[in-house]
Amino acid sequence: MLEVAYRFGFDYEKFRNRDRIKKIFPFSSEKKKMATIYEDDKGKLYAFVKGAPDFMKPVCSYFVDAESKIAKITEDFEQKYEQAIQEFAQGSLRTLCIAYKELKTVPEEWSQVENGLIVLAVVGIKDPLRDGIKEAVTQCHEGGVTVRMVTGDNKITAIAIAKEAGILPEDWVPTEGDYTVM
Repeated sequence: MLEVAYRFGFDYEKFRNRDRIKKIFPFSSEKKKMATIYEDDKGKLYAFVKGAPDFMKPVCSYFVDAESKIAKITEDFEQKYEQAIQEFAQGSLRTLCIAYKELKTVPEEWSQVENGLIVLAVVGIKDPLRDGIKEAVTQCHEGGVTVRMVTGDNKITAIAIAKEAGILPEDWVPTEGDYTVM
Protein backbone atom coordinates (compact mmCIF):
# COMPACT_ATOMS: atom_id res chain seq x y z
CA MET A 1 0.00 0.00 0.00
CA LEU A 2 2.94 2.28 0.67
CA GLU A 3 4.20 1.63 -2.86
CA VAL A 4 0.82 2.65 -4.29
CA ALA A 5 0.91 5.87 -2.27
CA TYR A 6 4.42 6.56 -3.53
CA ARG A 7 3.41 5.93 -7.15
CA PHE A 8 0.57 8.42 -6.78
CA GLY A 9 3.08 11.04 -5.66
CA PHE A 10 2.08 10.90 -1.99
CA ASP A 11 4.94 11.44 0.44
CA TYR A 12 3.94 8.96 3.11
CA GLU A 13 7.24 9.51 4.94
CA LYS A 14 5.93 12.79 6.37
CA PHE A 15 3.10 10.84 8.07
CA ARG A 16 5.32 8.14 9.57
CA ASN A 17 6.23 10.28 12.55
CA ARG A 18 5.75 7.93 15.51
CA ASP A 19 5.07 10.92 17.77
CA ARG A 20 1.79 11.49 15.94
CA ILE A 21 0.58 7.91 16.42
CA LYS A 22 -1.44 7.99 19.63
CA LYS A 23 -2.63 4.40 19.79
CA ILE A 24 -2.63 1.20 17.78
CA PHE A 25 -5.25 -1.52 17.93
CA PRO A 26 -3.24 -4.39 16.43
CA PHE A 27 -4.62 -6.83 13.88
CA SER A 28 -6.56 -9.65 15.47
CA SER A 29 -7.74 -12.88 13.88
CA GLU A 30 -11.07 -12.45 15.65
CA LYS A 31 -11.81 -8.94 14.35
CA LYS A 32 -9.84 -9.28 11.08
CA LYS A 33 -8.93 -5.63 11.22
CA MET A 34 -6.54 -3.16 12.82
CA ALA A 35 -6.59 0.55 13.59
CA THR A 36 -4.09 3.34 14.07
CA ILE A 37 -5.09 6.48 15.92
CA TYR A 38 -3.23 9.44 14.43
CA GLU A 39 -3.05 13.12 15.36
CA ASP A 40 -2.42 15.49 12.47
CA ASP A 41 -0.38 18.69 12.66
CA LYS A 42 -3.52 20.68 13.56
CA GLY A 43 -4.31 18.46 16.55
CA LYS A 44 -7.20 16.56 14.91
CA LEU A 45 -7.46 12.87 15.79
CA TYR A 46 -8.28 10.22 13.21
CA ALA A 47 -8.78 6.49 13.33
CA PHE A 48 -7.41 4.78 10.22
CA VAL A 49 -8.73 1.22 9.96
CA LYS A 50 -7.95 -1.56 7.52
CA GLY A 51 -9.36 -5.04 7.47
CA ALA A 52 -11.25 -7.81 5.75
CA PRO A 53 -14.11 -6.21 3.78
CA ASP A 54 -16.78 -8.54 5.20
CA PHE A 55 -15.73 -7.57 8.74
CA MET A 56 -15.46 -3.87 7.85
CA LYS A 57 -18.80 -3.53 6.07
CA PRO A 58 -20.97 -3.61 9.23
CA VAL A 59 -18.93 -0.86 10.91
CA CYS A 60 -18.90 1.54 7.94
CA SER A 61 -21.72 4.03 7.44
CA TYR A 62 -20.27 6.36 4.81
CA PHE A 63 -17.95 6.38 1.81
CA VAL A 64 -15.91 8.94 -0.10
CA ASP A 65 -17.63 9.38 -3.46
CA ALA A 66 -16.19 10.22 -6.90
CA GLU A 67 -16.29 13.94 -6.07
CA SER A 68 -14.31 13.35 -2.84
CA LYS A 69 -17.40 14.05 -0.74
CA ILE A 70 -18.59 11.92 2.16
CA ALA A 71 -21.83 10.14 1.28
CA LYS A 72 -24.12 7.77 3.16
CA ILE A 73 -23.70 4.14 2.12
CA THR A 74 -26.45 3.18 -0.31
CA GLU A 75 -27.64 -0.08 -1.84
CA ASP A 76 -25.83 0.87 -5.06
CA PHE A 77 -22.58 1.36 -3.14
CA GLU A 78 -23.04 -2.00 -1.37
CA GLN A 79 -23.49 -3.77 -4.72
CA LYS A 80 -20.31 -2.19 -6.12
CA TYR A 81 -18.47 -3.03 -2.88
CA GLU A 82 -19.48 -6.71 -3.12
CA GLN A 83 -18.69 -6.82 -6.85
CA ALA A 84 -15.17 -5.43 -6.25
CA ILE A 85 -14.55 -8.04 -3.54
CA GLN A 86 -15.71 -10.85 -5.85
CA GLU A 87 -13.57 -9.65 -8.76
CA PHE A 88 -10.46 -9.28 -6.60
CA ALA A 89 -11.01 -12.68 -4.97
CA GLN A 90 -11.46 -14.43 -8.32
CA GLY A 91 -8.09 -12.98 -9.35
CA SER A 92 -6.49 -14.53 -6.22
CA LEU A 93 -6.10 -11.10 -4.64
CA ARG A 94 -6.50 -10.58 -0.92
CA THR A 95 -8.99 -7.81 -0.32
CA LEU A 96 -8.78 -5.02 2.21
CA CYS A 97 -11.20 -2.27 3.07
CA ILE A 98 -9.55 0.97 4.15
CA ALA A 99 -11.63 3.40 6.20
CA TYR A 100 -11.29 6.26 8.65
CA LYS A 101 -13.16 8.59 10.93
CA GLU A 102 -12.42 11.69 12.95
CA LEU A 103 -12.34 11.30 16.73
CA LYS A 104 -12.77 13.68 19.65
CA THR A 105 -10.51 11.76 22.05
CA VAL A 106 -8.08 8.86 21.92
CA PRO A 107 -10.24 5.74 22.27
CA GLU A 108 -9.58 3.18 24.99
CA GLU A 109 -11.62 0.36 23.44
CA TRP A 110 -12.23 -1.02 19.94
CA SER A 111 -15.94 -0.31 20.38
CA GLN A 112 -15.14 3.41 20.27
CA VAL A 113 -13.55 3.00 16.83
CA GLU A 114 -15.64 0.43 15.00
CA ASN A 115 -18.74 2.38 14.12
CA GLY A 116 -19.55 5.18 11.70
CA LEU A 117 -16.41 4.62 9.63
CA ILE A 118 -15.96 6.20 6.20
CA VAL A 119 -14.81 3.86 3.41
CA LEU A 120 -11.87 5.24 1.45
CA ALA A 121 -11.20 2.21 -0.74
CA VAL A 122 -11.42 -1.51 -1.26
CA VAL A 123 -8.13 -2.79 -2.59
CA GLY A 124 -6.82 -6.10 -3.87
CA ILE A 125 -3.32 -7.17 -2.88
CA LYS A 126 -1.40 -9.86 -4.72
CA ASP A 127 0.58 -12.12 -2.45
CA PRO A 128 2.53 -14.15 -5.04
CA LEU A 129 3.22 -17.80 -4.45
CA ARG A 130 6.71 -18.47 -3.19
CA ASP A 131 9.17 -19.93 -5.65
CA GLY A 132 8.92 -23.68 -5.84
CA ILE A 133 5.39 -24.02 -4.41
CA LYS A 134 3.85 -25.50 -7.56
CA GLU A 135 6.73 -27.96 -7.90
CA ALA A 136 6.48 -28.96 -4.23
CA VAL A 137 2.73 -29.56 -4.58
CA THR A 138 3.36 -31.69 -7.69
CA GLN A 139 6.00 -33.72 -5.84
CA CYS A 140 3.61 -34.29 -2.95
CA HIS A 141 0.87 -35.47 -5.31
CA GLU A 142 3.31 -37.78 -7.12
CA GLY A 143 4.37 -39.20 -3.73
CA GLY A 144 0.78 -39.92 -2.71
CA VAL A 145 0.53 -37.01 -0.26
CA THR A 146 -2.76 -35.11 -0.21
CA VAL A 147 -2.09 -31.40 0.06
CA ARG A 148 -4.55 -29.22 2.01
CA MET A 149 -4.53 -25.46 2.36
CA VAL A 150 -5.74 -23.81 5.56
CA THR A 151 -6.28 -20.07 5.35
CA GLY A 152 -8.25 -17.21 6.82
CA ASP A 153 -8.78 -15.76 3.34
CA ASN A 154 -12.09 -15.20 1.66
CA LYS A 155 -13.30 -18.57 0.26
CA ILE A 156 -13.15 -17.36 -3.36
CA THR A 157 -9.60 -16.04 -2.86
CA ALA A 158 -8.58 -19.34 -1.25
CA ILE A 159 -9.96 -21.32 -4.21
CA ALA A 160 -8.14 -19.10 -6.72
CA ILE A 161 -4.84 -19.43 -4.79
CA ALA A 162 -5.27 -23.21 -4.46
CA LYS A 163 -5.81 -23.48 -8.22
CA GLU A 164 -2.76 -21.32 -8.86
CA ALA A 165 -0.66 -23.55 -6.59
CA GLY A 166 -1.90 -26.76 -8.19
CA ILE A 167 -3.53 -27.96 -4.97
CA LEU A 168 -7.05 -28.35 -6.37
CA PRO A 169 -7.95 -31.71 -7.87
CA GLU A 170 -11.01 -31.89 -10.15
CA ASP A 171 -13.33 -33.21 -7.41
CA TRP A 172 -12.17 -30.84 -4.68
CA VAL A 173 -14.83 -29.24 -2.50
CA PRO A 174 -13.93 -26.33 -0.20
CA THR A 175 -14.90 -26.54 3.43
CA GLU A 176 -15.36 -23.74 5.88
CA GLY A 177 -15.34 -23.63 9.63
CA ASP A 178 -14.74 -21.48 12.65
CA TYR A 179 -11.62 -21.91 14.67
CA THR A 180 -10.52 -20.80 18.05
CA VAL A 181 -6.99 -19.64 18.73
CA MET A 182 -5.78 -21.08 22.01
